[in-house]
Amino acid sequence: MKLSWKLFFITTPLFVLFLTLFGVWMIQDSFQNSLDREIQRCMVENQMFQNSYELTRHSLSEDVLKQTSEKKLVESFYQEQDDVTVCILNEVGFPLYQEGNFRLEHHILDSLDEENNVGYELIQREGAVYLVVVCCTDSERYIETAKNITAIYKSRTEMYSRYQTGVLFVAALVGLVTLLALFFVMRNMRKLSLATRKFADGQYNTRVKIKSSDEVGILANDFNWMADCMNRQMNRLQNEVER
Repeated sequence: MKLSWKLFFITTPLFVLFLTLFGVWMIQDSFQNSLDREIQRCMVENQMFQNSYELTRHSLSEDVLKQTSEKKLVESFYQEQDDVTVCILNEVGFPLYQEGNFRLEHHILDSLDEENNVGYELIQREGAVYLVVVCCTDSERYIETAKNITAIYKSRTEMYSRYQTGVLFVAALVGLVTLLALFFVMRNMRKLSLATRKFADGQYNTRVKIKSSDEVGILANDFNWMADCMNRQMNRLQNEVER
């Protein structure tokens, strides 16, 4: 295999590998930041719902509170959202209020205690990803909110797809530029190789015309200097023979 192809098959895969690893790191870091912001936002929304729920309960007398269902209590301060579902559980985890018929199974209640009274869990169901946040209230209730965050994962998948296309395009461009650069470099090497063969065949006036300041140009200048020295020596020997 020629040196140019060796250099091509070494440099191009290394460049593609480095570019791929860097892109994966960037996309994953962006995804993780978006996920962390969404988790923080959902926990704040859960806390706001808890505060509104506690304030509403405390504003009612015990007789009115006994006659008011959890559904009416929630509807008095909360409006349903398209991407968020709310569920209120009693101290044993039985639903007292559930928004719609959709509910996700999780194990957050087992991890809650007096010090850590809020937790979250990511749950996949039917191709969608949900962020479930559960907190414990002062009235021995659990507030459970679930939000569909599939859009974040779809955005990461789309970014990966676009980046793969970009990597292929850049790799093809870099490969073409590398081949052109190697072609010009190897062209000077071929000139030097041809001059060496001519000089070996007895054409002592052969010189290499390479105008370059790189290593190949330095090698060509050394070849010309060597040819001049050998040509002078051959002429001196020829003169000695003639004498």
